[in-house]
Amino acid sequence: MQLLTFAGLALEGSDFKRVKPLLLLAYLALEGQKPRRFVADLMWPEAQDTMNSLAAALTQLRRGAPDTVAADEHRVWANVSCDAVQFLEALRSRRLEEAVSLYRGAFLEGVESKAGPEFEEWVFQTREMLAARAVDALLQLAESEAALGRFAAAAARAERALSISSDHEPETLLRLDVLLTAGRSAVAQQVRAELESYGTVSHLTAEEAQNRLQRVFLGRESERQAIQSAAAHSVIWVRGASGMGKTALLKAVGGTYLQARSGLPYASLEPLAGELIHEGAARILQHLVRSAGASQLWLFDDWERVDPESRELLSQLCALRPAARIVIAARGIPTLEVDRVIELAPLSEHDLRSYPGVWQRTGGLPSLVVAALNDQPLDAALEVRLHNLSESARELYFALALLEMPDAALARRALEFSADTLARALEELYAAALLEPSREVRARDAAIGYLDARPTLREPLALRLARVASGLEAYRLLERTSGAWDETDLPAVRAAYMAWAQELLGRGFPQRAVEVLRAAPTRSEVDALLARALERAGRYRESLEVLERLGNVPEFLALRASVLHRLGRRAEAKAAAELALEGDTPSRAEALGTLGLLLVAQQDYEQAVSHFRKAAALWLMVGDSVKHVLALNNLATARCLMGEGADDAFHEVLEAAGDNQAIRARVLLNLGLSIEQQGRQDEAYSTYLLADRAAAESGMTATSSRIWNNIGALCQRQGRLDEAKAAYKRALEYARQAGEQYMLATTLANLAELTNDVDAWEESLRLFEISGHEAMQAYARSQLPPNHRFRDISGSVT
Repeated sequence: MQLLTFAGLALEGSDFKRVKPLLLLAYLALEGQKPRRFVADLMWPEAQDTMNSLAAALTQLRRGAPDTVAADEHRVWANVSCDAVQFLEALRSRRLEEAVSLYRGAFLEGVESKAGPEFEEWVFQTREMLAARAVDALLQLAESEAALGRFAAAAARAERALSISSDHEPETLLRLDVLLTAGRSAVAQQVRAELESYGTVSHLTAEEAQNRLQRVFLGRESERQAIQSAAAHSVIWVRGASGMGKTALLKAVGGTYLQARSGLPYASLEPLAGELIHEGAARILQHLVRSAGASQLWLFDDWERVDPESRELLSQLCALRPAARIVIAARGIPTLEVDRVIELAPLSEHDLRSYPGVWQRTGGLPSLVVAALNDQPLDAALEVRLHNLSESARELYFALALLEMPDAALARRALEFSADTLARALEELYAAALLEPSREVRARDAAIGYLDARPTLREPLALRLARVASGLEAYRLLERTSGAWDETDLPAVRAAYMAWAQELLGRGFPQRAVEVLRAAPTRSEVDALLARALERAGRYRESLEVLERLGNVPEFLALRASVLHRLGRRAEAKAAAELALEGDTPSRAEALGTLGLLLVAQQDYEQAVSHFRKAAALWLMVGDSVKHVLALNNLATARCLMGEGADDAFHEVLEAAGDNQAIRARVLLNLGLSIEQQGRQDEAYSTYLLADRAAAESGMTATSSRIWNNIGALCQRQGRLDEAKAAYKRALEYARQAGEQYMLATTLANLAELTNDVDAWEESLRLFEISGHEAMQAYARSQLPPNHRFRDISGSVT
């Protein structure tokens, strides 16, 4: 006879059908011999005489199912084979096919025990444990099928695993998703719906899933070799955060893999102890010491989930140092004496050298690496990593990820954490390897991708951070809020947008600065900077329109004068500059610079030199070193126009520019132009190349466009037409990158004249019109004299 407990309860080969005695038989078959009093109180807690109820059940079994149960004065035990016991024995021996064939349905499915609550709890826990073991066995078989390319068969196994339970952990759902997707199963969507309930969205394709299932073990070679070469009697502790690859490492080693189990006493040791788990700690310990051979390697996974009884017994076993090598994988520090601790850090850049870009995207976190190698969304893998963290740790992780530079103090203010909450959250993130010791976020790209896919999470968090941040950091955060700020945020929003626009202007991207300022809340200081950005972008007409809204304020008049000069409206420029002289020191310095340029245009170089000297002195006085050097740059150009040698005139300017490559590029551009005007063309060409090198190093694309336009004009005059054409095209590309309309028009006109392209010539005229540079437009329309080129002489303009 055999007791069948899966999908019901029956005694095969017998007509005996009494439920309560059969439940007693099932309990004893799985739990082994037990004290009579214990069993009686467990199954008949409400009976007036529990021992009498047990005796009656035993009598019924002896009469209806002889030899299935035995007892003495103190104990009772089963003498019948049981499918659940056979199932567990098959799993212990790694006979997975046999195990899954025995599992025909839930343990004691549909059986009403009418016993006490403690027995009901035992039924529930046993049912869940057996179901989980069956699911894991089916998934292992499915993954083995998939590794051989049999994806349809793998999916069929996964479908059966899915049907066993309606409640799966996220890790199990991810395994199911890969298997079902690889086999193109119709129920894959059901699993994805469950994953979404955990906040994880899967976009895995069948091909990606198949590639993932056929991948081999990656990395951890040194750790694997250390375990495999360990001496007999040694105990090794493998420590790593969740998702750090402990399980993958243990399974790759090749010993006896023992998965942690919770609930029933000694459940985790059952694969090694067998039926002895019912005979107490001393008997199990004796058996393990005797059976531990030097060639054996016992690999215990997930120490924190091992049942307490097994943990205690394993601690005693390790203290005795049996011949077998014992490896314990855990998240925390060793809780017993070990011979070696192997710390699992994230995979290194060297480990992933064969997969370009993967280390940078994943920070070497193994679960993210697997996703990246299989072209899966990293945010889904990250979701699993974050699942066990506290809410405060998750908030802090995402807050630090949103910051360009990690700033725990800023994040604390935004999240309104106490010092203690911050300390605990940081400790969690360090333990999970999600933070570097420098507090830099590991896998930041994945974190940003996760947040970008969830704007309802990202935007409130970014706004909270922006409210306590400043400058560029505040702008970067506000970009992620989709304008969700309220009226009280407007001053900070304006300041942040202006800070980023200033940065873009400094880097040579005036068009992008214009776009930023157009999106900022309007105010006079925003308009003033917008006018400056439009002027730098060569959009002079639009700049003037903005300035007209600001009125005749001296600080705005100085910029107005500069713009009018650019437009060729010299009389108006002079009038505005003279009014600006009455303003503050920066306004006066800028106005003097514009008046100096107007004097250059009138060939009054001596007066121009005087104005430029005054402007340079004023900029030096207010501490603006950049504008000081640019004023000296104008001064050197004017001195050259007076007949002074270029090398002497620019010596002081280059010295003042120092290592500032952005400014040095502009100075070298004017030096090259001055050398060229003095007839030293080869030296001018070399100087332009030096200017280009400095501009490239500093990222000043607007300056680069001017340099290559001048190189093109120089080559064209020398008859090197192919080089000239290439230089003009390069200048156009830089002008496009910078959004510099004036230089686009100037270079396009030169290229059109070189190639006799009438259509391109018309486009250049249109660009001059859009930018409002009326003088250049009129000049371009006139008949060009032979060998004349549109050389840019505005590089000297500050």
